[in-house]
Amino acid sequence: MSPDNVKVVLRKVTEISVLTWLSLMGLVFIGNVIRMNLWILRKHGYIKEKERQPLATTADEREDV
Repeated sequence: MSPDNVKVVLRKVTEISVLTWLSLMGLVFIGNVIRMNLWILRKHGYIKEKERQPLATTADEREDV
């Protein structure tokens, strides 16, 4: 590979890396916005709370797998 090609390849690899990183950060941001909206809607009573299973407090209540 000649030095001229190295610059071109490095630029393309950098572009792809930056675009991939930005895409992943955008996906995480959108996921957090959705979680925030659900939290606000639950807080104000527009949708009902998630039903949670009670945690086992003693060894007798735990299921054997």
